[in-house]
Amino acid sequence: MERVMGEQPRISVLLVEHDEGQARLTTEALEREGFTVELCRTGRDAIDRAFNHDYRVHLIEAKLPDMSGVEILRRLNTIKPGSVSIVVSDPGDGAAAVAALKAGADNYLVKSPTMEHLAALPVVIHEVLERRHVRDERELLQSELWENARLLEERNVELRRANEELKRLDQLKSDFISMVSHELRTPLSTIKEFSEIIADQLAGPVTDRQREYLAIVHANIDRITRIINDLLDIAKIEAGRLLLNKS
Repeated sequence: MERVMGEQPRISVLLVEHDEGQARLTTEALEREGFTVELCRTGRDAIDRAFNHDYRVHLIEAKLPDMSGVEILRRLNTIKPGSVSIVVSDPGDGAAAVAALKAGADNYLVKSPTMEHLAALPVVIHEVLERRHVRDERELLQSELWENARLLEERNVELRRANEELKRLDQLKSDFISMVSHELRTPLSTIKEFSEIIADQLAGPVTDRQREYLAIVHANIDRITRIINDLLDIAKIEAGRLLLNKS
């Protein structure tokens, strides 16, 4: 593709036309509109040329001496998938146009005995390129939407897993608090009970210093008991098992 300073890139066309007069007139009509044209007279030459070069548009005659335009189209679509192709058929050859469209042609054009089709040819090419551009943009957008949807679903799965893990850890925490609290309450109750027995001198005489120490033991046992009760209340609140009676 050639680039002219200050102008848009010129659209390259591979013209596959065996008739010398038609080829010359078509080339002149396209070059006047700013296209660059390379001519092939046979289907085999066109396939070889397309294999080694990239063209924006393949303009293919429906009937060539060595193979049909449909066969050329199929082979071009194989070696250049996604390429833009237009088939030009003779007047009254509707079957060739239908076959070309079924084979993947982007459009077709019927030759006019008075060469009027040459004036329409640049317009047809631009319309085909614009349709292809819109289609490619739509497919790209659709692909991006699908990819974003896939990533969003993956993220949702990760969040659900993380949420389940948080719930599991929270339950483990609650179970741990409940277990530890209950395991502590029993020995604390035993310690408190025996300290009271000692304070009441049921196990023998107690000095004033010993009674003072026992009072400190009682105070700390009560403080730990309140902490344990608070932890149990927090666990009940988080589990929704504690009803608040506001007043």
